[in-house]
Order: sequence, then structure tokens, then C-alpha cells
Amino acid sequence: MSNSQQTIFRPIREERSLPECIQSLTRRIESYLEMADIPLSTYRGAALEALARDSAYADDELEERFPEVAKESLRRTYLARACIQLIGAEEAMSFGATDSAWYRCYVANHDMGLYEGSYRDPSFDSSRVDDARKGGENRGRTNDPTRDKLAEMIEELRPEGDWVSVLQIIKAVEKPLYKFNRASGGILVEDSFRQTLNRWLTDHRNTKIQAALGPSLRQ
Repeated sequence: MSNSQQTIFRPIREERSLPECIQSLTRRIESYLEMADIPLSTYRGAALEALARDSAYADDELEERFPEVAKESLRRTYLARACIQLIGAEEAMSFGATDSAWYRCYVANHDMGLYEGSYRDPSFDSSRVDDARKGGENRGRTNDPTRDKLAEMIEELRPEGDWVSVLQIIKAVEKPLYKFNRASGGILVEDSFRQTLNRWLTDHRNTKIQAALGPSLRQ
């Protein structure tokens, strides 16, 4: 493992253990697949089949096989790559190759960020990135009340026996929370609101939301 790779994945290693990182990635991918009504086992099985046929084109095959995970081909490819890297991380960990497993976790996290729109694609030039960054900061502040309201609703609507999945929470809060976002001056788009909620609920940096989720769903 090169020094550059060690530097890249060190932040992940400081925050959580390798099994925890893999588990968090699994939940993150599974939550998006649930919204497309695709079982993780089905998607993972297809990834393993594609890898067995031709590892160099496995992501392309997976992207074409599951068009329902995203409208854009590039986003489907990012999700496919994240799943493939996750499989590689699990295999590396089982063989005791922890450095390789950590690096694959880093790559999978990065691909998920690209899928969610959290990171920029290297094809964007610096001016577009700067404009997007400024716009994102403004949007983030505008939607802060909605994030806070989401944490409140998780507590207020908590069912007996607690929440069992991120998707269950999304279905419970989606409609009233979108109305709240519009009423409070938020600018979130209805067509992608469910994806936004999923991103907020699976991001460990959203400490208020994570605290409301409880230990069973906390990332």
C-alpha cells in the first residue's frame, strides 16, 4: 500500500472500525436500493455474477441491468462501483488484508458521495465547482430548519418497538416534512425529496438526526 493510499483512508480509520465501516456502507447502499424496490441480495448477486464474467466491465453490466436505481446512467454507475468496492472490501477483510479493505471502503464511500451528489466529479472545471460550492452552502443554510424538523419528527412519530428501517422513517415523514420545507422557505425539489431524506438519514455527520435515530439505525 502506497503512502498516498494510507493518507487517503486514514480519516475513515480514525472514526470507526473496519467492520463498522463496511456495515455502514452496506446500509447506505441498501437504503437506496429499497427505494427502487430492489433487494440488496439481488443487486449483490448480480454484481458477483458480473465480476465473475468480466471484472473490468462489471460496473457497466450492473448499471444497465438496474435502470430503476437512478435516471442518469452515470449515477447508476457510481452505485454499481460502490457495491463492487464493498464486495472487494469484505473479501479483503476476510483474508486479513486490512489495508486493502480500508482503501476499498474509501473508494466505495467516494462513489456513494458521487451518486448522492455530495462530491464533485473530476470532469467539472474549477469555476463550476466554486459556483456549486457557494450554491450548496446557501442551500444548506436554507434547509437547516427542515433538517431540525426531521430530527423532531423522528422522535414524535417513533412507533412502538422503534423504527426498523430508514425507509420506514422516510415514508412516515415525507409528505408533512416536504410541506414544512416549502412553508419555511426551503428550496428542496419534490421529485428528489425522498433521496435527500435518505442522504440526511444515512450521513453520520448529521449529529442531531443520528441522535434521534437511536443505536439500531445510527450510522
